[in-house]
Amino acid sequence: MSKIIFLLGAGASHDAGLPLMAELTTGFSEWFAATTATNKDRWLKLFDGAVKAVSKDGANPNIEAVLTLLGQISALRNGPAADLVAGWAAPFDGPSGEPDVLATAIRLYIVERLTKANPKDAEYLYGLLDFQEGDEPLDVFTMNYDRLLESMAARFGVRFTTGFRRRMGPRPL
Repeated sequence: MSKIIFLLGAGASHDAGLPLMAELTTGFSEWFAATTATNKDRWLKLFDGAVKAVSKDGANPNIEAVLTLLGQISALRNGPAADLVAGWAAPFDGPSGEPDVLATAIRLYIVERLTKANPKDAEYLYGLLDFQEGDEPLDVFTMNYDRLLESMAARFGVRFTTGFRRRMGPRPL
């Protein structure tokens, strides 16, 4: 048999109860509101402003685009261009370190939200494991933040590659 490589996107994990990108993005505000962070209103205004900036029509909010925007703002605020910007529009007018702090909170949220998957909920993906041949790892490339597929493979002791490392053995979450 010729070598088979699987490419899986966000829909592969959605049926196991994990969010798609828009759901992941809109869920941040509720998650953050439940934290013990101070100045929550300020942080949520900054997040909402970033979401609006990257999804002008309000459709398809994307937390990856928000993180990219916050990184760009941080680079401008702290880099050589900082002195060239006379003023920042609200809600981006706060201290220069705010974008980095918010980005850290967003990354923490992503990790926390996506590690709640139970590999048993991924039964619909078990058929992929039938394609492993002998000692060769199964080649699966995923566009997801979550580790659902890795958890499932670990549960069954299946070697796999994700495209980010040469070869991986089973590993738990």
